Amino acid sequence: MLPDDVRVLAHDVIAHRLVLTFDALADGVTPDQVVDRILSTVPAPRVIWDEPPSGETASFATQR
Repeated sequence: MLPDDVRVLAHDVIAHRLVLTFDALADGVTPDQVVDRILSTVPAPRVIWDEPPSGETASFATQR
């Protein structure tokens, strides 16, 4: 669930912040292509909702 949400918003959040080099622009690289490459290279986080974050007690998972 969470990784899909991040993937959907990634282009809108990241692409406008990229400043491409002259070489990238000359090669026709677009910010969207860079974001696509990032998303295909970086693995999505593994979200486990029932386990407490590291350093917290097990009661965290049962408080919901």
